Amino acid sequence: RAVVEALQSNVALHTLVLEHNGLSAEGGKAMAYALRTNHVLQNLDLGYNEIGSEGGKAIAEALQANHTVKTLNLTDCHMDAPTEKALRKVWGNMGGLSL
Repeated sequence: RAVVEALQSNVALHTLVLEHNGLSAEGGKAMAYALRTNHVLQNLDLGYNEIGSEGGKAIAEALQANHTVKTLNLTDCHMDAPTEKALRKVWGNMGGLSL
């Protein structure tokens, strides 16, 4: 939660790596909440966490309002195919998305 709170008022951090950090679906949803208000972060690595489809869907929704994230790693986050499809659709053809 401290990371999410810090991201909401972040004006300097461009890259955040939280790989293998034990994030759950709740952590994914909290990160999505932060992405809605953070317009500075450009590179986010959440790979190898237990975010799951619920957290992944929340992140996909948040990305609709966030246009500053340029690279996003969600490798091996245990999301189902429809969630990955939703993320790809929101992400578009920008490149920089890892699922």
